[in-house]
Amino acid sequence: MMTARGSPRLNLLKEVAERHRVSPPTGSVEKRRRGSPKEDRAQWNASLEKDLVDLLREHATPEHKGQNGWSSEAWNKMVKKLNQKNPYARYEKKKLQEKKKELKRDYRMIKEIRKQSGVSWDDQQWKILADPPL
Repeated sequence: MMTARGSPRLNLLKEVAERHRVSPPTGSVEKRRRGSPKEDRAQWNASLEKDLVDLLREHATPEHKGQNGWSSEAWNKMVKKLNQKNPYARYEKKKLQEKKKELKRDYRMIKEIRKQSGVSWDDQQWKILADPPL
């Protein structure tokens, strides 16, 4: 059966084909869009960072740690406690792990800086003191 271009029958067949076309599941579309650094970044402040550090210290016990760090169960408990304490902040396990990694990197950097000559630490202001060239 042949239909002419622009005929009502062809348009009807196209409409039916469009309705029956399988669309991709919404979850996979969302996952592809999620990589945006601005959209996916968690908003941290000093209070949240302190709460996270306190939770990490609290869970730094043999029953919460595995061979390579905290167990998945421990991370889930920390996520739950952080979100309960700060109801406006809804963080997932991945975000806590990323922040822990960032805090650890910053700690190591500050520790190395403090070893340099001409550098000191001000405990009251919580900052590094150094000569301008440094």
